[in-house]
Amino acid sequence: MATKVTRDHHLLTRNLKLNGNYISNDGGDEGISIQDDGDVIINGDTKLYLNDAGGEYLNSDGTDLTIVSGGKVLIDKDINNTTAATASVLHIDLDRVGDVSSGSDLITGIDIDVNQTGASGGIISSTGLDIDVTGDAGGTSIATGVSIDVSGADTCSGIYINNKNGGIDFKNTSSADSTDYFTINTIEDGETTLTTVEAGGGSTAHLNMVADGNFAVDAVGDISLDAAGGDVTILQADLTIPVDKKVIFGNTGEHIAGDDTHLTVTSSGNLNLSTGRYIYLKDGANSEAYFDFNGNTHNKLHITGSVDAADYFNIVVIDNGETTLTTNDNGGTAAHLNIEANGHIDFNTSACGFTQLTVTFGASGVIGGAGNDTDVDFRLGNKALLELTGNLGGLNNINLIFPAVSGNFVLVLEQDGTGSRTIHADAWEGNMYISDGSTTATTANPLWAGGSAPTLTTTADYFDIISFYWDATNGRVFAVPTLNFS
Repeated sequence: MATKVTRDHHLLTRNLKLNGNYISNDGGDEGISIQDDGDVIINGDTKLYLNDAGGEYLNSDGTDLTIVSGGKVLIDKDINNTTAATASVLHIDLDRVGDVSSGSDLITGIDIDVNQTGASGGIISSTGLDIDVTGDAGGTSIATGVSIDVSGADTCSGIYINNKNGGIDFKNTSSADSTDYFTINTIEDGETTLTTVEAGGGSTAHLNMVADGNFAVDAVGDISLDAAGGDVTILQADLTIPVDKKVIFGNTGEHIAGDDTHLTVTSSGNLNLSTGRYIYLKDGANSEAYFDFNGNTHNKLHITGSVDAADYFNIVVIDNGETTLTTNDNGGTAAHLNIEANGHIDFNTSACGFTQLTVTFGASGVIGGAGNDTDVDFRLGNKALLELTGNLGGLNNINLIFPAVSGNFVLVLEQDGTGSRTIHADAWEGNMYISDGSTTATTANPLWAGGSAPTLTTTADYFDIISFYWDATNGRVFAVPTLNFS
């Protein structure tokens, strides 16, 4: 007669053979099945509880494997290698081969679904994947929270974000203040916004792009740089605009464009420059010309010489439109002003005059004569006044210096308060000089009307006028005296 033995514990002395059956609570065909190759199968829509029948378990419905935890799902691995090694704490290997006959195929290595609802107050922060990198890597070691290695075709993506509700796609908070952050947000039509925020109310949430090479922006549409309350600054690189593109200000009527040869500034209105500012035209480091707009003081065009930058030509406009043309020779007095008109010059109803030169009796700085030698330098002006305070003749000459161009010149001779001052005929002879100030003219003596030098009026404070026509082409002087003005 068989005897039923009831024991609380069983001690196996050999392997337990299931013969295709299950280990179950009620003896039914569910529970744990062990295959011939050692695979363990938990059959049906069942759960494998870890700890108790509470919050932590594994569940399979024949399609998905679900890990449910009332706390964290921890994968803990300590690595302490003294030699080089490659180790993965969590490794997901997904191979997808073959074609899709119709529709689309979306295969995901890690799929995290965070669904937060029912928040009526306070701050609730739900995180699908929280990666915390701490410690000190030290030396040249690198500690990385997420490392993504993408290889293969151009259609492979390292990070793919599909934000269906128009929220923030990517948010990176500051390690110093978590309320300061940077976001990337992409909405309809691919419109993407990069945003930096300083929660403290300041405006130092700069967006810096540091490229060890070129920074290229390839846009089919417009590129808008909107720095509210500040400037857009390019620090350490050139801004290159292709030859078929423009820098547009406001609308298409105001733009700067280049064609690989010329730079064109186009405006539908004025080109305005602030008071006290300059426009420089440069050849390398040298300023060839500049415009100086100085409000009510003056407006000036300054053009420098092609050889010596200290040689220049100025046009200065001041109050009431008064305009002055100035030339300067840094090394001498050869800064000639040449007007070469392919037609006539018309002064309209304006007068044309000359500033009268005052000649100092007995001064011969150009020719270098001695005694009472006196230079009259018509290179400095067409009208000259000489007060006679002594006599000229013998070794004391009157030296007439003419410019490189032909012209009419006038010398007014004034007797001083003493009178009886004379200029002997020989004082004029051999003393006509060309523009270099040292070479005598071809005809060294004046060609006087009537054939001889005049006898001047000697009455005190009386005037005589000598009119000269200087023929620069042939190097000769024609002279006409007009005497006895009181």
